[in-house]
Amino acid sequence: MTLTIALSPASDALTFAGDVSRSVKVSQWPAAVALSDGTLLEVSPGPPSPTQFKVATAGAGLVVAQGQGVEVQWPVEWFTVSGIDQAVTVPRTLEPLPLFPETL
Repeated sequence: MTLTIALSPASDALTFAGDVSRSVKVSQWPAAVALSDGTLLEVSPGPPSPTQFKVATAGAGLVVAQGQGVEVQWPVEWFTVSGIDQAVTVPRTLEPLPLFPETL
């Protein structure tokens, strides 16, 4: 199933609809939303724009822009909302796979 995330009309909360339905007040902007599939979103308040919801870390689900929010196309079991300065991300360094591993 999918989960839709949007800013509330008053821009003081995030509204979640789908697998989990809840309105969560946000005390500090910009906000970070962590989802059970491994996705980390950065959310900025203000008028709707393409950069209002930014994928900081891609998870298993596909994140698609939907009007004034985003839709996560993956079953979501839980989510966490916090201020962006409280979110921790570990930079990943991608290493190429060896072409012939037996020669190492």
